[in-house]
Amino acid sequence: MELTDIKYTSPSGKEFTFVYENVSKETDLKTATFTFPEKDGAYIQSLGRGGRRFPLTCIFTGENCMKKADEFEAALEERGIGSLRHPVYGTRAVVPTGTIKREDGLVTDVNTSVVTITFSETNTDKEVLQSVTESSSEISAAAEVFVDNAIDEFAASVSLNSAPEVLQVETLCKDSAKIICDNIDSYSDMVATKKNFNLNDFTNGAYKAMRKIVNNATAPINDIRGYAATVLKLMRLPATIVSAPAEIITAYSNMVRDIVKKFKNDPFGDKKVKNQYAVMKLSLQGAICAICEGTTFACGQSSSSAGGSSGGDGTQDGFTSREDAVNAAEKVEEIFEAVKSKLDEEVGKDVLVETSESYSALLEVYQKTVALVLNTAFSLRKRRVIVLNRDRQLIELLAELYGDVDSHIDEFIIDNNLMMEDLKILPMGKEVAYYV
Repeated sequence: MELTDIKYTSPSGKEFTFVYENVSKETDLKTATFTFPEKDGAYIQSLGRGGRRFPLTCIFTGENCMKKADEFEAALEERGIGSLRHPVYGTRAVVPTGTIKREDGLVTDVNTSVVTITFSETNTDKEVLQSVTESSSEISAAAEVFVDNAIDEFAASVSLNSAPEVLQVETLCKDSAKIICDNIDSYSDMVATKKNFNLNDFTNGAYKAMRKIVNNATAPINDIRGYAATVLKLMRLPATIVSAPAEIITAYSNMVRDIVKKFKNDPFGDKKVKNQYAVMKLSLQGAICAICEGTTFACGQSSSSAGGSSGGDGTQDGFTSREDAVNAAEKVEEIFEAVKSKLDEEVGKDVLVETSESYSALLEVYQKTVALVLNTAFSLRKRRVIVLNRDRQLIELLAELYGDVDSHIDEFIIDNNLMMEDLKILPMGKEVAYYV
C-alpha cells in the first residue's frame, strides 16, 4: 500500500513533519448495558461509534532536533483543533490529548529527540457542538425574522379594496382569533391542572390584554399589520412561559386541525380566496413557530438536570426522558408536514402567488428546533418498563431500581399513575416504568 508523508498542522497553522515508529489506532464503541433483577446476563445496546485515537511516536533527528522538538511541543500545547495527515488513516481533525512524553538522546541516540503523543479525532460539526443556550438564541433570532416576514406578507396579501372584502377579512380574522384563543384557553387549563397555577395570573394580565387587542383589531379592520403582530405575539407567549412540551404540542396541534377545518372550503372570487389563504397561512405558520419555541424552551429546562428539573409538585419541567424528547421531535415534524401540505395544496390551485421569505425563516426555526431536541435527547435518561415477577412494596422496589427513595417516589407515583392500593403492594404482573 502507498504511505503518505506524515504532517501535523497546529491550530495556528504551523506545520511539522517527522519520522515515526509503528502506528496504531484506537476506536471507542458506545454501548449501554442493562441488567434485570433475578435474570442472568445482560442486554447490550449499540449506540454507535465514539472517538478515534492515534498514538504516535514522533522522532526528530539532526543537530537541531531539540529545537524542532521544542517547537513541536509548543504546537501541541496550542488550544484549538489541528489537522493530522496520517500515513495510513488519512487526514483527520484532531486535538492532542493525554500526556506529552519527551526523550532527548544525550548519552545514547545522540541528535535524536522523541515526542510521544496521542492525537484524538474530534467532531467539527458546529451544530453538534453548540450549547442549548447558543442554539436557543439562534432559534429565537430566526423566529423574529419569521415574524417580521410573516407580517409583511400578510399585509401585502390581504385585499381591502371593497366593502365585501373588508367584511370578509373581518370575519376571517375573528374566526381565526377565536380558534387561536379557544385552543390557548385549553392549553392554559392543561397547564393549570399539571402545574397548579393559572397561566393568566402568571402573566400578570398580559394574556388577557392581548386577547382584548385581537378582538378589537377586527372591528373594523383598520390596522391589518397590528392584527398580525398581535396574533403572532399571542400565539408565541404561552409556549415560552412554562415548560410543558406535551401540553404545547397537544394544544397547538389541535389549533392547526381546527384552522384547517374552518378554512376547508374556498369562497367565491379570486381576491376572497387570497384573503382566506393569507389569514389561514398566518395562523398556521404562527402555530408552528409557537410549537418550536415551546419545545426549544423545554430543551433549556431539560438540560438543567439528567431528566429535567423538578417542578416542586412531583412533575418535571422540560423533557423527562430520551423517549419523551424523541417523540416530541417526531410530533413537531408531523405537524410541520401537515401545515406544509395544506399550504402547498392551496398554492397548487394556481390562484395564489406565494412568496418564500416567511417560509424560509420558519423552515430554519423548525429545522434548528428538531436538531436541538434530538441533541438534547442524548443527555436525558432512558425510560425503562419492566413487568414485576412478584408482589413488591413500593419503597423496596425504588431502593432496588434507584438506590434512593425520597428523590424518586413522587415522580414514580405520578409517572405510573399509581392508586392508593398500589402504594401498599404492587401486584405481580404489573408494568412499571423507571429511568436510567
